[in-house]
Amino acid sequence: MVRTQVYLSLAHHRALKREAKASGVSMTELVRRIVADRVEGRRSVLIHDKDAIMRFVNLGESGTSGTSGNHDAALDEAFRAGNLR
Repeated sequence: MVRTQVYLSLAHHRALKREAKASGVSMTELVRRIVADRVEGRRSVLIHDKDAIMRFVNLGESGTSGTSGNHDAALDEAFRAGNLR
């Protein structure tokens, strides 16, 4: 196994902790199961074009303030709006 560090919002962390407790497993095991479920074919993993992401990141101006501190949210918003496909 490879040790990995992940940052979660407080709400996601609480939800993950609740779900793990309800399932009787550790949060780590629950994350492994969620990843395995997504990656091993039950649901497809959406892969985005690396060049589109890099163009977005390299723009330097997103049109919104605070993007550097909230880059994950800005990328998520751009993906949902279809701007990076």
